Amino acid sequence: MWLQSFYQLYPEAIRLYTGTRQDVAAVEQELYKAREKMRIGSDELRIIEESKAWTYWRWWPRLSNHIEQPVQLSPDTLSRRGKRKAIEILYGAFKHIEVVSVVLRFLCPEEYAILSPPVASLVNLSWAELEDQVSYYCRYLSSLESLRSHGCLEKLA
Repeated sequence: MWLQSFYQLYPEAIRLYTGTRQDVAAVEQELYKAREKMRIGSDELRIIEESKAWTYWRWWPRLSNHIEQPVQLSPDTLSRRGKRKAIEILYGAFKHIEVVSVVLRFLCPEEYAILSPPVASLVNLSWAELEDQVSYYCRYLSSLESLRSHGCLEKLA
């Protein structure tokens, strides 16, 4: 399938584009304490923003200096059934759905992915009239889940 071919080319394409070899597994490892505690605050955001293992894109705002209180999630919010709640909690704190998607991608890569307009276009996902950011991201994840169920993806990230 074309998506699997694209996925195999992605590491080299992103290295050529950013000048850096991406090692998202290393970022996941750097955040292991956050995953254990289910807590996201300025320190955890700083790890994501400043990690040498990947490139935090210039168009995502750096929120680590603007978060006063850490956000506490419960284990059930990261489960498949609790996805919407986790997204709502983090969106309420961060006010930026793409940053929420980045955080969730590193906390639980099996169930979350970075919200990316190019990927949304690849899966033919457009905004529905009167749709909010949380609903759009939930639909995006649902589209990726559908691909995973057909064997196209190992994990959503």
